[in-house]
Amino acid sequence: MTIPQYKLNLSAQRALLGHVTPSLRAACISAENKKICIFFYYDGEISDDQKELAQSAVDDIISDFHIDDEGNTIEFNINILQIDYPQKMPLHGSWVYYRHEV
Repeated sequence: MTIPQYKLNLSAQRALLGHVTPSLRAACISAENKKICIFFYYDGEISDDQKELAQSAVDDIISDFHIDDEGNTIEFNINILQIDYPQKMPLHGSWVYYRHEV
């Protein structure tokens, strides 16, 4: 099963509404086979509140894609990482959020 990238992007961008904090630098998403990978990159120490917000956004994405067209369960790999500015963030799939940085 292949999930079109544009569907992943739209789902993730919708899910991020109301879940972005000032320290969130970027988020990206990708899918391969029956696995969706989501990365959140934060600047500074990641608080429990920020982890909960990221998980809440992921829950919205899961609700869109938890079962494929054949009835198989989709696996999710969630990565919440601290990568302080100005360190470069790796891209996995496509960016769905990227804050402005000077």
